[in-house]
Amino acid sequence: MIPYDVAKSHLQTIDGDLYLPRTFANGSIDIHSVIRKLSKDQVGEGKTKDVLTKLYELLIEELSEGRTIHLDWCYIRPQIKGSFSSSLEPFTPGKHSIEVSITPSMEFLRELAIRAMPRKIDNPKSAPIPKEFNNDVSGTRDRVSSGDMCSIKGSYLKFDKTVPEEGVFFEAEGGIKIRVEKYSRITSKEIIFLVPTGIENGTEYTVVVYSRFGSELRMGKLYNQIMGE
Repeated sequence: MIPYDVAKSHLQTIDGDLYLPRTFANGSIDIHSVIRKLSKDQVGEGKTKDVLTKLYELLIEELSEGRTIHLDWCYIRPQIKGSFSSSLEPFTPGKHSIEVSITPSMEFLRELAIRAMPRKIDNPKSAPIPKEFNNDVSGTRDRVSSGDMCSIKGSYLKFDKTVPEEGVFFEAEGGIKIRVEKYSRITSKEIIFLVPTGIENGTEYTVVVYSRFGSELRMGKLYNQIMGE
């Protein structure tokens, strides 16, 4: 499902007002979750990670040589960006840059169009949008232990930590809901906190941010599951 709404644009056409779609984030997935999903039924996480690491190194090597890479789902090619004062001016780091263009293949777009289900949202409401989780102690993004200093980045994250139903919670099957009590930073874009006691080794948790917007309590979930250690 791809959530979207339609809003009036400040631009106009010869036929009158122009209305354009706005696509909303429906969670995010990082490389650790990709590895876990790819490894679920066939090979171990270690082997999958090794393959992706080798793919990463190969992409850097080939792009560094100026080659275009055609994967089944996209084309990747290096580009030189910036303006030059003459045809003789050399490449200058800072003024000019090396960037990468990634273009999805037609096959990929066709398959996405078949599988994706757009869903129109009427009167969309603001809610916490946690996008990225990081364990600042271990450097991992999918594993935590009680007492670890961790951070969440995203949008609309700010809440009142003195209100019991607001804040960051670690939730698991069976109705388990563990509230974070200690924070060092709470802003709209970032939360820094200590992982609470009660996190159990081998248990998968969903990290949820609750915040009140007006009189309504709203929540946003981190898409990636977090493993307790």
